[in-house]
Amino acid sequence: VDVNGCISRDTFYKTNADTIPPVITNLPDDVSINCSDCIQSFLNGDFESNPLTAGDNWGYIDESNIAGWSTTATDDMIEIQRSGRINGVVSYKGDFHAELNGTQDSDFYQEFCTVPTTTLQISFAHHKRTSSINTSDDIMGVYAGPDLNNLILLTTVAATDNSGWTVHTVDYPIGAGQTTS
Repeated sequence: VDVNGCISRDTFYKTNADTIPPVITNLPDDVSINCSDCIQSFLNGDFESNPLTAGDNWGYIDESNIAGWSTTATDDMIEIQRSGRINGVVSYKGDFHAELNGTQDSDFYQEFCTVPTTTLQISFAHHKRTSSINTSDDIMGVYAGPDLNNLILLTTVAATDNSGWTVHTVDYPIGAGQTTS
C-alpha cells in the first residue's frame, strides 16, 4: 500500500490441502529370494581352499577343485600361487592368490544369486607378476552381468612392476528381474 509516499507491506499465505495421493509408476514385480541360498560375498575369495600340498609353490588346478571359482580357460585350469614363492609376490591376504591367464588368455569368475534393483559392490586386490619377461603393465577388466553372454565392462585397472597390490572397488547395479550375476 502506498499512502502519501509511505510504502507498507504485509504478507499472507494461503495453503491448499493436497488431496490427491501420489502415484508411483514403473515398479518392477516383486521377486522372492531365499537369502540363505544367496552368497553375500565371494566364496573362497582368497583362494585358500585349494588342493596344493605344503611343498607346492604353485600349480595349475582344475576349476572343479577350487571352491567357488570357474574359468573360461579351455583347459579348465586356474593357476594358484603360494605367497612369496613366485617372484617374491606375497599374497594380499592369506597364503595363496590366483594368477589370471595362467595357461592362456582367459577369465575366472563366480556366479551367485543377487537381489534385483540393488547394487552389487565388488572389491578385489590386483598385482602384476613381477618378471623381466613381461615389461608392460598388467591390465585387467572387470565385467558383470546376468550371465556370461551378457556382460558389461565395469572398470579397467592397471598394475606396474612397482605398484604392488592395489585394492579396487566397483559397483554394479542389479537390474529388475535379475536374480543371478
